Amino acid sequence: MSGGLSLEYRPAGPVAARFLGSTAFVKEIMGPFGSGKSTVCVFCILRSLMRQPPSPIDGVARARWVIVRNTYPELRTTTMETWKQWVPPTIGDFREHGPPRHVLDLKIGRKRCQLEVLFMALDSPEDIKHLLSLELTGAWINEAREVPKEVIDTIRGRIGRWPRAVDGGCAAPQLILDTNPPDTDHYLYSLFEEEKPEGFEIFKQPSGLSPEAENLANLPPGYYENLCIGQSKQFIQVYVHGQYGYSQSGLPVFGDDYNDSLHCAAEPLKPVRGIPLIPGLDAGLTPAATFWQPMPNGQWRGLAEIVTLRHGKVGPTRFAEAINQLLGSDRFEGIETGTGWADPSSQYGIDDAAGEQSWMRIVAAKTGLTIKPAPTNGLTPRLDAVREALKRMIDGHTPGLIICPTMRVTRKGFISGYRYRRRQTSSGPTHDDQPEKNEYSHPHDGSQYAILGGGGYAALTQRQDARRRGRQVLQTEGGLDPAGW
Repeated sequence: MSGGLSLEYRPAGPVAARFLGSTAFVKEIMGPFGSGKSTVCVFCILRSLMRQPPSPIDGVARARWVIVRNTYPELRTTTMETWKQWVPPTIGDFREHGPPRHVLDLKIGRKRCQLEVLFMALDSPEDIKHLLSLELTGAWINEAREVPKEVIDTIRGRIGRWPRAVDGGCAAPQLILDTNPPDTDHYLYSLFEEEKPEGFEIFKQPSGLSPEAENLANLPPGYYENLCIGQSKQFIQVYVHGQYGYSQSGLPVFGDDYNDSLHCAAEPLKPVRGIPLIPGLDAGLTPAATFWQPMPNGQWRGLAEIVTLRHGKVGPTRFAEAINQLLGSDRFEGIETGTGWADPSSQYGIDDAAGEQSWMRIVAAKTGLTIKPAPTNGLTPRLDAVREALKRMIDGHTPGLIICPTMRVTRKGFISGYRYRRRQTSSGPTHDDQPEKNEYSHPHDGSQYAILGGGGYAALTQRQDARRRGRQVLQTEGGLDPAGW
């Protein structure tokens, strides 16, 4: 670029590079502290000029962007400082007040360009109203998780309206967002992970402690290690690992064992022919089922879920119909279904003496599936079986458990929803010792039954027996107290 501005920029890493190059209508980059998110957004704005054709009237390619932060103090001390670091106010026409604005006349190659950047904060409803009169090429929302959803919705209706048709129209409309990870109840999670509208794209940077961490060259040595000192697991999960946070009303059951970037596939998983599908079923009036394939390398692959809690009371016959519909879909055509594993209590009828059929028997009869009671309903072995799969790395890089992103309730349960409820006592806050019964617990119970019945319980038992025998040998030969192990 010329016009007094000469820049050399290399994206902080591969994720930042893909974000910079994306032409998605709405794109979000999410990552830990210090990962270079704000800087790459600055260059997304500058790069947009390359996509805008010159006006047929005067040959100038025009773009108008707004940069938004939730408050004026943060806008001035953080967001605007990042902008000025790369685009000095001494270049072009920079106005500090009322509202702040920067107009640049630039030359990219032989193309003449004019870039107008407005800076806005949203301290009051009046600030949001000001957005309604803007005609924009694009917008950057800095720290988007702090900005209300109505702002996103309002801005989406304002971009793509500049330059006007007489100047060739807008060729590169775009809304860009950067953020530290929100919690799973936040609208950004719903928007980018569950709804996924056409034209929306999310880019997730790796943990600051991973070998793939981005922007380390621009951070002091040991930055993330020092950031962890004295901080809570929740803080480290969000600001160091760049993972979604969880509600303070509960403690996730699988906590640090589940890593969403590792254990949730980036794209929907396809069933593998020749490997039986293992259903896991949780009974009751709000039943749920999950469907898994145990791979030859030892990996458990979660492919689908059926969740009924939001549909009122669902009996076994109606639930069986949902199973038949799923297994009869094109996705599972030609896939064999193996033995299903269910809540052990579902093998009993309400009145066995009267010969009433059990929930398990009804579902089996209506689906044609072989369904057996899981080896145990004990919470500890159920959780241990799943936890062992989460912790296991196959060949050093393949996770022992992975789920399809279409398993939305199961996934959200892993992140935060399947939890121990927080409660206040006279001695301070604590958590229940049993997971809370909610919409996330049902598919997780089903998953535990599938993994237990599909080999997880036998593996747990073998390991326990081996440890027991090892302790006995140590006690006999070395005189050691097994209670200390």
